[in-house]
Amino acid sequence: MSAVAVTPIALNGGTIKIGTGSANTYEQAVSSLTFTPSQSVSFVKAMSGNVYPFITASTWEVAITAAQDLVTATSLQNYLLANAGTSVPLVWTAAPGGTGAKTVTQTVVLVPAQIGGAMDKNLEFTVTLAGTGTPVIATAP
Repeated sequence: MSAVAVTPIALNGGTIKIGTGSANTYEQAVSSLTFTPSQSVSFVKAMSGNVYPFITASTWEVAITAAQDLVTATSLQNYLLANAGTSVPLVWTAAPGGTGAKTVTQTVVLVPAQIGGAMDKNLEFTVTLAGTGTPVIATAP
């Protein structure tokens, strides 16, 4: 058995595009982006003592933490508020221009972001967007 080589990726230096057409990119505001699968497992135990697992298909969520910005008309926060309930593609390009750079594309349903927070703090919001289908990982253009 041989050791598997690792090529780590980082959130810095990438782009995050949300929407269709000439959609804006939001990497200037986003500080955290996470694609998370979820599935459930249940078991049926037969009278014979045999146990049969049942695993549901994975569903995906995309969590985003970003700076609150109600001033900039095209900010991510304003985009989410204006388009809540809309299904759009989200494309994260990890380390664009690098050798072997990848894109992760997931169709998500937009939800509005929180407004406000604690005194004397840089305000951020975190939203969890429901994914449709499975993210597609491809080589970046």
